[in-house]
Amino acid sequence: MLVASYLAGGPAISVPLALLIGATVPTALNRLLLPRWIGWLGVAAAAVSFASALFMLGPADNHAPSYGLLLLAAVLGFAWLVSASLVLAVRHRS
Repeated sequence: MLVASYLAGGPAISVPLALLIGATVPTALNRLLLPRWIGWLGVAAAAVSFASALFMLGPADNHAPSYGLLLLAAVLGFAWLVSASLVLAVRHRS
């Protein structure tokens, strides 16, 4: 799990992703730029990313079950980033 976390950008990647997603989702949903399911994915990704930031303040035990939250935050964040980018790119072409 440690290797997968670092391949996704390391444990600290969840913090900038949370800031990006947290700032983008409300505006994109209010202006109807993104479908609602991507908005809810963004809300979940930002919440998990902010929660995982708290684990980075604690002791660094890479084998703790809570360390999986860091990986989940990165995966959700990147899933939101890819899906939102694809939707915006397709809508821009039409």
